[in-house]
Amino acid sequence: MQIVLPDDWGRFAERFGQLERLEALGAVTVYADPPADRAELTRRLRPAEVVVTIRARTAFDAALLAELPNLRLIAVTGT
Repeated sequence: MQIVLPDDWGRFAERFGQLERLEALGAVTVYADPPADRAELTRRLRPAEVVVTIRARTAFDAALLAELPNLRLIAVTGT
């Protein structure tokens, strides 16, 4: 399973020990910097089956979702 954290700019997953739990489920890619533009965001997310977004920093609209054929789950952490 491909798991992507597209917006962990504060490295919360690493600091609070959550990466190990995710890595037990599949390959994890963490982005600790914002994407330069929409095309880069799409490139980062395209392989993802699961996206874990931190505090809903990444907006998912219909156009973006249409570019993510493998996506099965979006999880939002924080409030």
